[in-house]
Amino acid sequence: MKKYLLQIVLFFIVFSGVFFFFHGNRKKDLSDSDQSAPSFAALSVQGKTMGTVWSARVFSGDLSWNEDRIRKIIQDTLDHVDRLMSTYKEDSELSRFNQWKSTEWFPVSPEMLFVLDRALEISKKSEGAFDITVGPVVNLWKFGPDKQPLAEIPSEETIQAILRKVGYQKLEIRREDPPAVRKTEPDLYVDLSAIAKGYAVDQATEALKKEKITDFMVEVGGEIRCAGQKSLSPPQKGRSPWILGIEEPRIAGSDRDVVLYRTLPLSDRSLATSGDYRNYRKIGKNRFSHLIDPRTGRPVEFLSENEKEGDKKRLGSVSVVLDSCTDADAWATAFFVLGPERGVEIADKYGIPVLFLRRIGGSEAQKIESIPSKNFSY
Repeated sequence: MKKYLLQIVLFFIVFSGVFFFFHGNRKKDLSDSDQSAPSFAALSVQGKTMGTVWSARVFSGDLSWNEDRIRKIIQDTLDHVDRLMSTYKEDSELSRFNQWKSTEWFPVSPEMLFVLDRALEISKKSEGAFDITVGPVVNLWKFGPDKQPLAEIPSEETIQAILRKVGYQKLEIRREDPPAVRKTEPDLYVDLSAIAKGYAVDQATEALKKEKITDFMVEVGGEIRCAGQKSLSPPQKGRSPWILGIEEPRIAGSDRDVVLYRTLPLSDRSLATSGDYRNYRKIGKNRFSHLIDPRTGRPVEFLSENEKEGDKKRLGSVSVVLDSCTDADAWATAFFVLGPERGVEIADKYGIPVLFLRRIGGSEAQKIESIPSKNFSY
């Protein structure tokens, strides 16, 4: 379920804002009345975390802020989440739980309990399309941490044998103090890669808000949350929402440029996108997505050697807009697995704004079909 999350493209529509954003940490309003009056600090920072990269843009009326201070606040927050929820760090809280071959209660941090609780709720609402225990199946198709090439398509017998040890229903949580979780299947393996980055974005957001910073955007591996508004330059022009863009879901390897499908004006909202067009595998003429359906143990979009890319409509990406980036991250994966027909029904049931983009006529995205849920009104 781990998503390759470079498919969201950030577009800052007001060009003067782009210039000042990337070409200097501070900008002063040189108005006629006061040529030296400071206006705001416009900061851009980035770093690495959770096997990917993060970035943030901050506008503040407090000119004492600088990039180093902002970077430290965010990096410390993201590193804390990574120490809890990484499957790559053997001593992380999640890795220790995965190594726990027992059905007894395992004590966890409040942060871990929160993420597991959200994951289980979304698993139920999505009819099992989202499942944080699907990691062994992901590893079977060689999309997991080992990064080894896939020699052959797994047999149905092999898939079913692994699926017997998979299922969010095999994971229980205890909310009362002390918080704890337990497995009903000792070999159950939990992978939070499809929700932890969104949670990390939410935690970074809260860390900045505690410092009285109200206008910023934080992105981790493509999961984004915007707070407040973007200041324009010069300041007397006012402020505007953050403008984010969604890319057309073209299959990687195309010699065409990245194409922006549409933009979204967002304020105090999160955007997460999941797609099949950058991270996939090929064996012979078979091509399949890294997104695994936990219910079947197979990739969501599987193109067999007997099919042609243009034979049918194929889902390319799903974008979700919610207040919580934790939830948006998880739901983006869930909706891709569900597909547009059932996905729109569930999105409308729970009032979730989601946009499905489907390719028609081949992997080059010769035509894109847009399928929004009822609440996607951007």
